[in-house]
Amino acid sequence: RVLLTLRDTLQTALNVVGLSRLYPRRLSFEPDKFIPSSLLARSSPIVATGVHDTPSPGSIPSSGVTEPPFPFANMTVYRLMTWMHSGSHQKSQNEVMRLVTDVIQAEDFNAKDLDGFSVRRCLRTLDNGGSKETVTFPDDWVETDVHISIPAKSKDDQPRSFNIAGFHYRPLVAVIRAAFADIQSNAFHISPFKRLWKDPLDNHEE
Repeated sequence: RVLLTLRDTLQTALNVVGLSRLYPRRLSFEPDKFIPSSLLARSSPIVATGVHDTPSPGSIPSSGVTEPPFPFANMTVYRLMTWMHSGSHQKSQNEVMRLVTDVIQAEDFNAKDLDGFSVRRCLRTLDNGGSKETVTFPDDWVETDVHISIPAKSKDDQPRSFNIAGFHYRPLVAVIRAAFADIQSNAFHISPFKRLWKDPLDNHEE
């Protein structure tokens, strides 16, 4: 008696970097193409600009990246501080030219906005993250303190302990449980596959 097993495998097309997937059986669709990344994180910190922006219980608020010139008052200060914190720490001729082209000659640069400008005050604004904005964490996020041991200059001296308060994280088990409890889990990609890579130079696969 001979048993013949037929495998209807499926290999996806190569992407731009030569990666593809080999499934042991044919799927009706490839789920990754139909689920936007916004649906994969249903519980995340929300940035609110005021008391009226606090999300109501049971709602799913939208989160996004705050656009420039946040957290500064205008684009002039924003561009100047961006130039200060980017590029080389030792400003060379190229860095000075970048200051001229990217900051001073920018269309939204206004020298009057620099009246009373203070680097120390702007750095304090960066540390505070904007005085008008508050971050609201969902109930399944945990707040804790992180302790970091900083080595001393001399190996004979004991390291100093530095405490970072207010660190928020979400336990991994809670993330997995919440994901599979959601109705979107019916379309999750849980089919096993083998990852293949095709070398564009000699066409061999790994």
